[in-house]
Amino acid sequence: MTSSSRLVETVQLNFEDFSESFLTCGTCLTLFDSGEHQPKLLPCSHTLCRACLQRIVPNPASSSASSSAAAAAAAAASTLGTFRCPICREGIAVPIGGAAAFPPSFVVNQLLDLMVSQRKDLVPKCSIHTGRELLFCETCDSVFCAACQSPEQGGHQNKPDHTVLSFSVAVKRTAEILLYKAHLATSQLSSAYETVSRECDRLDSAAESCILDVDESFQQLHELVERRHSAVRSLVRKLQDEKRRCLREQLGLIAQEKAKVERECEGLQYQMDVMAITKKISDLNGRLGNMVALSEPRENHYIAYKCKGSAEFNAIDSAISSFGSVLVSATYPGLCRLELLEPTATVNLTCRARLQAVDYHGRIRTGGGDPVTARLETPLGELLETAVEDAEDGTYLVRFVPLCAGRHRLTVRVFDRPVRGCPVELDVAGRHRPVAKVTAGSSGACQIERLQASLAGSVRVGHWQLSDSRSGLESAVAGRDRQRHSGQRPSGYRAGCRCSGEAVGGQLEGAAGIRTRPQPRSNCVNYQRRLSRRARPSSRRQPRRGCCGRCRLRPGAHR
Repeated sequence: MTSSSRLVETVQLNFEDFSESFLTCGTCLTLFDSGEHQPKLLPCSHTLCRACLQRIVPNPASSSASSSAAAAAAAAASTLGTFRCPICREGIAVPIGGAAAFPPSFVVNQLLDLMVSQRKDLVPKCSIHTGRELLFCETCDSVFCAACQSPEQGGHQNKPDHTVLSFSVAVKRTAEILLYKAHLATSQLSSAYETVSRECDRLDSAAESCILDVDESFQQLHELVERRHSAVRSLVRKLQDEKRRCLREQLGLIAQEKAKVERECEGLQYQMDVMAITKKISDLNGRLGNMVALSEPRENHYIAYKCKGSAEFNAIDSAISSFGSVLVSATYPGLCRLELLEPTATVNLTCRARLQAVDYHGRIRTGGGDPVTARLETPLGELLETAVEDAEDGTYLVRFVPLCAGRHRLTVRVFDRPVRGCPVELDVAGRHRPVAKVTAGSSGACQIERLQASLAGSVRVGHWQLSDSRSGLESAVAGRDRQRHSGQRPSGYRAGCRCSGEAVGGQLEGAAGIRTRPQPRSNCVNYQRRLSRRARPSSRRQPRRGCCGRCRLRPGAHR
């Protein structure tokens, strides 16, 4: 049994391109169908739809309705004649019967049947009108059949403001949207892949740098151990040399004494002088007493290395085990929360922002050590100095002082990646806004009325300005959480002068730093008194600087 192989070549065609090229009327550019746009084959081999032929060729039935059938046929044969093909401009004879008499295009109908069989799963038809393709309304987001009119049949009431498309076009548009979304998702995934790849490269670089630091640190530790090793060895050799030198000196003394005794005893066996021998014996007895000291080594051989044993080794092991550490962090910058602690920011006042570190799973971090950086940009694009404090509990405090009014941009980064919500837009006010107003009465008592509703707690330091007019005291002291506060005028307040200062502790009695500002001469009481005294020369006094700087009277001179 022989087997043969066959090569099959597959050609993939685009449905839209194929339909536009072979299944579309060349005159009205409408897809052929089995109804009004039925394909008709011309003698020139071109295909037109029946609707176009009816517009081009006159209908013989419209010639005369009252004449007989034979007369109508004769009139039609004499008036129809020919027409030109709208595609190739070839003359075409009109058959008896008009446009309907042209034969159908068998090839186009076969292609239509083939495409319908291939598209029956993609483009569903109406369950009632099987020949009708369903339509799609973009406004209502619903599919309907144009032939179904009643709501029970699933009909759709057309409205002029609704956009209705054929289901095939809707599928095509949906496919385009799907492709766009897929392309967008692919682009985002590609960007994410590049970002994660860069993070992997940075991880490798950081790990290599960390390994170099570890090698350098432990190399220093190894050098310390080697230095200690060499020092202990040198100490042993030094002690050995000192002991050896002492013993060598003692050995030299012993050798000298031995040689001296041997020289003195030479020839005594031949000497017969008893007195001389007795004297030598007496000298030797005296030396024997001294030789006892030489017989005992002046230095000992003891050199030993002492270690505290397991306890010292355990201490060293513990110290080495805790020597150096590798820092890692599970902080996820995309979930970290940045909060401004001051509701309003003012020029030349310290502003604070708190960063709460959060890990990938949304759990709050309880440790610090993350590399947090802050960047504050002014409306002119300049960078201001910022300070970051690590609270070692998962929070970081960012401090900065804006130097100009306007909208600032604060960006906080962890691992050189911005945290959630950054950059933060911050509007900086150019002047302080008063939060309380003090009105002073003629009796000396004054009352503080809160101007802003959102006062949290008590502020210890604030600014106030006192006027003798009815406007009273405009204060930046955020008093306790109550509407009004009563108190006495600050010490140093003097009628006829404008005063400003600083209240400490939120109490008017503790006001200090009073600065007086002179009023015009026409309103100054002391100046009016001075003008009245010019008529009496004897009552003139030496001009001195006074409270307002204009009347030049001593503070105690006017009452």
